[in-house]
Amino acid sequence: MLIVARHRRDIASRPNRWAAGALLAGLLLAGLACADDPALPEAPVTLAVLLSEMTDPLHLARFPVPFYRGLLASSTDRSASTPAEKDAWFKNEDLDNYVREEPREGRIEYVMLDAEGPGAVTRIWSANPQGTLRIYIDGAKTPVLEADMEALLSGQVEPFRPPFAYTAARGKNLYFPFPYAKSCKITMDSKGAFYQVNYRSYAPGASVNSYTPNDLERNSKTIADTAAALQRPPKPASATPGAETAAFVSETELRGSRVVRSLVLKPSSTRPADLRRITLVIEADGSETVRVPLGDFFGVGPGLHPYASFMTSVSPGGNLTARW
Repeated sequence: MLIVARHRRDIASRPNRWAAGALLAGLLLAGLACADDPALPEAPVTLAVLLSEMTDPLHLARFPVPFYRGLLASSTDRSASTPAEKDAWFKNEDLDNYVREEPREGRIEYVMLDAEGPGAVTRIWSANPQGTLRIYIDGAKTPVLEADMEALLSGQVEPFRPPFAYTAARGKNLYFPFPYAKSCKITMDSKGAFYQVNYRSYAPGASVNSYTPNDLERNSKTIADTAAALQRPPKPASATPGAETAAFVSETELRGSRVVRSLVLKPSSTRPADLRRITLVIEADGSETVRVPLGDFFGVGPGLHPYASFMTSVSPGGNLTARW
């Protein structure tokens, strides 16, 4: 594996010339990897399994078993579907757009998501949540979750408290998995919202244990442990027995079978222009897998600002950390 930080020089006259950057000094923390994993058995997808994934960075480096596609349902403007529809293509009315309206028990519910087959909802977001949000699973007429939408997405409903739900950048977020075996429908009963629903669509025949309200009590310890772990990012790999630490200035190369568990860089310049100019490049087994501006990779494209999340963080002193 080759990891390089480069910055462009004289972009106008030499657009394809790159020079090694001298703006970085940091550490590459690499843990030894074991031999190739045997084929993983296909276990049922459950609430507990999905919660465990939230605090397991290594699972991101494996192909999922069972296989799934990550999909998004949203309030995006549906006026046009191709650039050929010139009058509508650049419209930006991304609210109040739903799958359909449904009358139910004397009220109108607006369908945000209507997914068929096995899957799992992983995130619900809204800039202006309102009314009551309901989640129906496997065709049931009674929702498995019914709550005030703003309270739920801002972390005011048990056990969906922070860090599962919170307000950030004037948006309300709920990161909590809701698996389903056959279908899932999510509705709200008040119009006028911006919304997004991220969900997984598993391959047909995948074994999924559908979410029920009883799952919250059965998994109360797992939920509490996951919440605590999400607020306590993994320690640097150097603190892990058997791990190695490699120095990194502008380029480093690792040979052999290994796992990179964390990357810590400290740029000598944190100006937004430099964070944009420096490019992080990663090649694995001769194939380039990453090429992205340094600031964007660490979530500080507009400029350096401290923050802490489970997968990436930036310290007040300017250390950029990724735990992918």
